[in-house]
Amino acid sequence: MKNSRATFERDCLASVRSLIKGTGWRKRDNLLFAEFNGYYLEANVLVHRSEPKTRVECSFKPIEIDRILWNITGELECLSQPLSFRSFGVGVCATYPLVKATIEVAGDSPAEVAAKVIPCCSAARTELCSALDHQTFSDLIGTLLEQEAPGNLSTTYILALIGEGKFDKARAATAVSLARYGNVSPASSRVGKYFEHHILRWLDANASARPS
Repeated sequence: MKNSRATFERDCLASVRSLIKGTGWRKRDNLLFAEFNGYYLEANVLVHRSEPKTRVECSFKPIEIDRILWNITGELECLSQPLSFRSFGVGVCATYPLVKATIEVAGDSPAEVAAKVIPCCSAARTELCSALDHQTFSDLIGTLLEQEAPGNLSTTYILALIGEGKFDKARAATAVSLARYGNVSPASSRVGKYFEHHILRWLDANASARPS
């Protein structure tokens, strides 16, 4: 089963590569990614190896949010990395989930499954526009954090607030994260220990920081 599913995955992803030509989406491994209206979208195509099941998981974040992260941590070399670095890089922000769908039906060919990936990507763009119609990205993340364990999304939330110029809220959220996790946040393995201290120092030093 595993060998046949590996072949299925290879053929499916090859079909996906052909189908996304001219759509604005690009592909690396099993990930599709695109820039859309100032946001970074990614779509993971997850082909199960032990059963006939394929999922697509689409998510997004502001393009600028990783730039803010790299400026705060001093990792300026990351600014020149390709777009896909926002998914594959070591120090990058978590994304907000948009669309999750199981797209394979038993008996589907690799090409048939691949053809179902593109509508999921289109749905993700539509959902992005709808989600941000009456609220900001930080509002979205804040609501999600009220419903789920923070994980790496707490870092995304803080940086989103900074990107929106909400410095006081960013400072307060950083203090909450620091109190919750001490000196090692969930982001520590990705952006270094004491990340909250990096943010607080940046906020203190940033001359444009104003009450918000």
